[in-house]
Amino acid sequence: MGQPLRKVDLGISDIDEETFRDYLDELRTIYTADKYHLLEFNCNSFTNDLAGFLTGNSIPTYIKDLPSDFLSTPLGAALRPTIDQMFRRSPNGNSLPWTELPRTVQGRSENTLASSQTDQTVPLVSTSSLTSPIQICNNPASFQSLIQRHKAVVAFFTSQTCAPCKMVEPAFEELARSKASPDIAFLKVDMSVGMGHLVGEQNKVRSTPTFLFFLNGGLRNELRGIDVAEFRTQVNLLVYDAFPPHPHAKLGLRELRSTSLKPILFSQVPKYDALSTKLLATVDASGIPADQKRSGKAFISERMIPYLGAKLEKGSSGNIVQPNISHNMALWTKETNNLSNAISPASLFPLVDLWRLAVLIPDVSTYLVTTSESPLSGMLKIALGSISSPESRNLSLTALRLACNLFANPALGRRMLQATPYGDGINPRE
Repeated sequence: MGQPLRKVDLGISDIDEETFRDYLDELRTIYTADKYHLLEFNCNSFTNDLAGFLTGNSIPTYIKDLPSDFLSTPLGAALRPTIDQMFRRSPNGNSLPWTELPRTVQGRSENTLASSQTDQTVPLVSTSSLTSPIQICNNPASFQSLIQRHKAVVAFFTSQTCAPCKMVEPAFEELARSKASPDIAFLKVDMSVGMGHLVGEQNKVRSTPTFLFFLNGGLRNELRGIDVAEFRTQVNLLVYDAFPPHPHAKLGLRELRSTSLKPILFSQVPKYDALSTKLLATVDASGIPADQKRSGKAFISERMIPYLGAKLEKGSSGNIVQPNISHNMALWTKETNNLSNAISPASLFPLVDLWRLAVLIPDVSTYLVTTSESPLSGMLKIALGSISSPESRNLSLTALRLACNLFANPALGRRMLQATPYGDGINPRE
């Protein structure tokens, strides 16, 4: 091949080789011989897709626009129908993937060359996906498959000799660019190409242009002619019915302003005696050393539960002597971590329930915001890791209530949200 005439720097890629190879494997079903088109889907299309995946950039415009430059000449306009007949022959009816190459209207007849008149180019902007916003479908089996695979489908039935079709086609392409998605497909059926006439016969299409609107695999509406305004309305109604807006989207400004921003808290106080008995029995049954059992039981019965009772229980005298909050919380953290590591997840929920109440106390939540050591993320990690176990249902529910109560102190809630996944609740995400 010799030395290249020009080198263009498209940037640097951070994609690893394994990911790149996986991407190439996905492209094998897209860039196949039967989908090749000299003007619309060629090696430049493949290069442009790779460049976008690797660097986020595209190949130079002067390369992508080569087909447009050719088709802007009288010779190019005259040869366009012949080229289409050569390359638009997909035996299985697969649609052509999208490219950033411009798309032109086919020459109406060979008289184009004699009159030196060419159709106007209709540029279409590339989408970020590998599939085209407009899928060419001239095969009955492929047509039915696409309708069943998409929640909403807009099918445009046209033909090469249909002049009115060319008048409404820009609106069809515009709506396809703005609304096409994995769940919404825009199909173009040329009834003069391949088995396109069979697709029309099966769907009782007798004239072009005709638009069929499908919802959940069934025909919803039909529109004939070139009423662009009505066509836009029907497309918008189809999308609305397929994906109705959330009820919150209907709320007015006054209603939004009146919505409470206060967190939902779970402040119910359990029966401490029953909770203490269950938790102490769990500690006795655990396999931790005897000295840790004694300190753990003393922490529960002599420190944590009395402290919570004094702070939260209505009618409590509150005369209990409280040690320094920093010293107290450091002991809480140590004992909680020891018990969390020794007790099975299914039996941990009474301890999590005590912390559910503890974070409602301003002194406790403020300390947890400022300290570099917190037992909360450890308990939540255990709850998340055992969420699929039926035996841990009580732990999951109690952990969710604890997570809600974190927002009693907005600073504590923000800190936990910023914590790294499965982290210590302290280090912020990068």
